[in-house]
Amino acid sequence: MDFVVRVDYSTGLEDKIGSKADSRQELSEIRDQFYKPNGTKLSDFSPRDVIVRKRTFPEKKTLVKINIIQKPLGYTDTKEDVENIEDYEKWGEFTSYAVEYRLTVENKKIPILIETFDFGKFIKIESPSPEILDSILQELNLDRSEIIEKNSAELLAEERDMI
Repeated sequence: MDFVVRVDYSTGLEDKIGSKADSRQELSEIRDQFYKPNGTKLSDFSPRDVIVRKRTFPEKKTLVKINIIQKPLGYTDTKEDVENIEDYEKWGEFTSYAVEYRLTVENKKIPILIETFDFGKFIKIESPSPEILDSILQELNLDRSEIIEKNSAELLAEERDMI
């Protein structure tokens, strides 16, 4: 279970991450499609709480229901496989590209992604614990006021004035 936060992208922050990183890898294009139960308003099936996501990688596809769990700092989630989406309708989609950096913090390799979506660019930090997440924020001199505690589906819905 990862604890996740995002911050707005800046070249200065990416440079700082790059200078501290143990590795850097460009990830392939990903296509995300989001669904809600047929006839349900998005406000009643909010991406802040739950997402049904079809993700397409160049080599595979996944279909999962993601339950978002808000934490005092960031969010985490649980995932369940979904067999089909016959009773769902698509409400949004985007394509993303990412560069993944790995930083060693407290003897753990922590992924930090520079995410480019159709609707914006963000830096995503994934930590195995809230304590390590806090250490990463300190290491990068990030203030809690800069933290975006929203998942990509919620950011998409807000960008399109859907919620």
